[in-house]
Amino acid sequence: MEKVTKEDLLQLIHHDQGPCVSIYMPTHRIGEETKQDPIRLRNLLRAASEQLVSIGFRRPEAGDLLAEANKLFANDSFWMHQGEGLAVFIAPGFFRYFREPYNYAEMLSVAERFHIKPLLQAFSGNGEFYVLALSQKQAKLHEATRDGMNEIPTPDVPQGVAEALKYDQPEEQLQFHTRAPRHQGSKREAIFHGHGVGIDDTKENALRYSQIVDKTLQKYLKQKKNQPMVLAGVNSLLSIFREANTYPNVISNAVIGNAEALRPKELHTKAWSAITSHLEGQKGELIEQISEMVGNDRASAEGQKIVAAAYGGRVDKLIISNRNQMLGKFDASTMQVSVNDTPQPGDIDLLDLAAVHTLRHNGGVYLIDAEHVLGASPIAALFRYDI
Repeated sequence: MEKVTKEDLLQLIHHDQGPCVSIYMPTHRIGEETKQDPIRLRNLLRAASEQLVSIGFRRPEAGDLLAEANKLFANDSFWMHQGEGLAVFIAPGFFRYFREPYNYAEMLSVAERFHIKPLLQAFSGNGEFYVLALSQKQAKLHEATRDGMNEIPTPDVPQGVAEALKYDQPEEQLQFHTRAPRHQGSKREAIFHGHGVGIDDTKENALRYSQIVDKTLQKYLKQKKNQPMVLAGVNSLLSIFREANTYPNVISNAVIGNAEALRPKELHTKAWSAITSHLEGQKGELIEQISEMVGNDRASAEGQKIVAAAYGGRVDKLIISNRNQMLGKFDASTMQVSVNDTPQPGDIDLLDLAAVHTLRHNGGVYLIDAEHVLGASPIAALFRYDI
């Protein structure tokens, strides 16, 4: 699946040979709605053609510009491998598309520059997160977004205490056998016994199970250490797992209860509620921190200053409005930033530019669903050091 990267964002934001057509639309993996997705794209491309004609293109020229994108309509294999959303970018001599795990609102833009802000959620604090559903009998890792959740195959991760400890504990210290519980058909549950088995042994077994789960999960998590993780399970087991955990971004909010009893959709809903509360808290704390530090050069809500700092890799945390733009120009050779009250030819959205360069230098980016972030400014930043 073609997912957008930071370098892709840079390429899109610096592309200046218009007209630039940006298309966002929801897509579907299964169900009857999958049949409507190609039709939705075709309709958006027809609308793009009309807009191109309205700005001076002849119809054959508009058709040539959109030809590659129109080929997707009849490409059955293309529609068989969709995510939650599709983003398509078209310009003279340029054609890219990305299949993303985000349910994009349907949207078409024909302008001098590509519209990239919806792509930023893939890299912002509103992006992807993990859900680890943990119980005495299973450990399931999911990757999730606001719009859905998919289980990640983890064949090395033990499914329950019995499997984890079967070969881990010496037999004289811990043994187990299985018995069929009443009224449960052929299902069998593990019974542990050994010297002095009691509450302390149960906690010790749970801790060792948690340590093994944590260790075996690492190879599935190592590529995305900054991605937050929500734990789901009974409170007693989650408390023990937190002791064993080495993943650096497990949040304090959790889904408390029997994880095995939750259907995937219900688990996702509860996990998203936990992550939303966590992210809102993070953004609120960050805005407050920036507000307190604005006067000592460690933070700013001045757009021009922030854009230059982001380009130079000096922005640690950035918050931008998801509802606003800051149009203007940036000259990298002189580090000069100009902001225009009314759109001018060649303008770009400087909020997008600041976000992309913050991400490029491994800073954190947060989108806020408001016109302004701090005061009347649509942007605010915390710097890595005084500037």
